[in-house]
Amino acid sequence: LLTLRASAKPVRAVAFHPRGKQVAGAAGQVVHLWGIGLGQREVTSLSTGLPTLVQGLGIAPSGRTLAASAGPD
Repeated sequence: LLTLRASAKPVRAVAFHPRGKQVAGAAGQVVHLWGIGLGQREVTSLSTGLPTLVQGLGIAPSGRTLAASAGPD
């Protein structure tokens, strides 16, 4: 079992790469990416530009597109 920490904020959404290469987690308005098996963040943060907290994440079947959606707090 591996615990992936992004920040002090709770993770509200997660998405897995279709080939199992990465996992994305959203905390607040920031998305963090980790390489599976590495246990380290590959990208420290991606600012979504969304006006409220990220409530949903999705990765396209091709694995090339990450989508984030926001909702009410």
